[in-house]
Amino acid sequence: MIVLFVPPGETATFAHRITSVSYRSGGPVVTTKGDANRTADPWHAQLTSASVNQVIGSVPGAGRLFVAIHGIGQILLALLGGLVAVWAGMKWIFDPSRDLVIE
Repeated sequence: MIVLFVPPGETATFAHRITSVSYRSGGPVVTTKGDANRTADPWHAQLTSASVNQVIGSVPGAGRLFVAIHGIGQILLALLGGLVAVWAGMKWIFDPSRDLVIE
C-alpha cells in the first residue's frame, strides 16, 4: 500500500510504500520506503488518525510533461485538464441511468 503522509520532522507530504506495521500503545507504527530508495526510510511514523490517504493511481510521465512545458504552456495544460474534469463531473452528475436516493 502506498500512502500519503508527513514524516516526523518534515513539513512536506511524502508518498511512500508501507513495508511493515507494528503496534505500540499509541497506535499503529509504520515503516515506509520510497520506491526509488534502496533502504527503508529512517523514521517510523505513528498513525494518529483513523484513516490514511492512499494512492490509488498515477499517470506515469505527467510530472515530466509539466517540467518540460514552461510558462503559458503549463497554464493551458492545467486549464485543459480542469475543463476535462468539469466535463466528466457534469456527465456523471447528469447521467440519467444513475440511481438517486433521497431520504
